[in-house]
Amino acid sequence: MANDVIVNIRLIKPAGKGDLWFPLLYVIKGEGEEDSYKEYSTLDDVLEDYEAETDAYKVANLIFMQDDAPEKIAICVGAEENKGEALKAHIAKNWRQVIVLGDFDSALASYIETTDRMYFAHFASVEALTAVSETIKEFDRTFAVVYSNENVAYPEAAIVGATAGLKAGSFTYKNMIIKGVSAMDISDADLKAIHDAGGNTIVEKVGDIVTSEGIVVSGEYADIIDSKDYIIQNITYKTQKVFNNNKKVPYTNTGIAMLEAATLEALLDGYNNGMIADNEDGSPAYEVNFALRTQTTETDRYERDYPYGKFAFVLAGAIHKATINGEIRF
Repeated sequence: MANDVIVNIRLIKPAGKGDLWFPLLYVIKGEGEEDSYKEYSTLDDVLEDYEAETDAYKVANLIFMQDDAPEKIAICVGAEENKGEALKAHIAKNWRQVIVLGDFDSALASYIETTDRMYFAHFASVEALTAVSETIKEFDRTFAVVYSNENVAYPEAAIVGATAGLKAGSFTYKNMIIKGVSAMDISDADLKAIHDAGGNTIVEKVGDIVTSEGIVVSGEYADIIDSKDYIIQNITYKTQKVFNNNKKVPYTNTGIAMLEAATLEALLDGYNNGMIADNEDGSPAYEVNFALRTQTTETDRYERDYPYGKFAFVLAGAIHKATINGEIRF
């Protein structure tokens, strides 16, 4: 059932309830196997359906072993073709990150681009990533991990596990400490080539195994996509609750104020999660503008449509690198 609330948002770049998200594993079904969807809260639960030697179990293990692992995962079993169609049946559920146990699927990436979800995938080399770049180079919802180690088939699972349990906006995907995956031994030039191609990899920094960057294949920062989706979903949720919890939302300034208050509450959540910047005076850098009843049209009031709610906010962003200059004095 469609919600009564539509939230539109656009990302304006300068010139020149996401807390409940969880990962989904897509497993290619075997001959005679039925399509299915099931959620698992522990690795022992996964072991009841998948043996320890299977990729499904190994990926689940890699997710659950991370320090900030999600509270649960889901496993969807479906056909190798038309994965997007299989996932549509479960799009109402709150899974966020999808990992495919198989080769990269450009068609699935195209489908995910039409949703508010993210596709985490791996590539054995930067050449393998660039080979599909014409199809996906503008995609904001594919997080590519360039990694070559035959001991870890799905390194993206470690990154998903290290981030999926955190609140959206409270982290970036760069320098996330991960477990169960060794670092790539690559040159600075090779690392730059991966990043230039819209990919990420796993490296060692001061003794920690961490993600090298936090971008999607379009070059946008993945946490910006998270923040945008979180704000939209949270405003939709809180505003829909206004309609659900009141026998009537009157087309008056009082009713309009109820919608405005829900939007402000969602923006405050985003600010508290670290998505929204501070003004110079320390106040949250967001604003709302909801037209009063006298500023609406008779047609809108007759059709019971209120298309006049507006909001804006300034992204907090993050520091990904720093230069610190010093002097030695005598």
